[in-house]
Amino acid sequence: MSGHSLSPNFVFLKRHEPQLVKLGTLAERYFKDDPCTCLIKLRQFAELLAQLTAANSGLYQNHRESQLDLLRRLRDRGLVRGDIYNLFNEIRRAGNRATHDMVGNHRTALDTLKFARKLGIWFHQTLNCIV
Repeated sequence: MSGHSLSPNFVFLKRHEPQLVKLGTLAERYFKDDPCTCLIKLRQFAELLAQLTAANSGLYQNHRESQLDLLRRLRDRGLVRGDIYNLFNEIRRAGNRATHDMVGNHRTALDTLKFARKLGIWFHQTLNCIV
């Protein structure tokens, strides 16, 4: 993301996966003018985060597995529980509405940005415990 500063809300994830920082930064950048695009970027962020969680746990299968199926599998294995599972699902649903129905407002986008940051912190802390 040359020429643009990275989001301080997501830059800590750079050591794990630079694409997470890029998606979080783009979501923030689109927030003001296009909340739907912000939500789509956050959905991509959460999808990548779930895939990385699975990969770091030896559970990644392939990119064709739906986000919902992957989240359920991670939940069933005890890797994604309670509030974290719910945050992943909130982002997935908001992103789906933005993608398929072009529905998204600033309140939803702001809430979803906060959810994504919480998931990023959870991922960072969890990965630091595994590694």
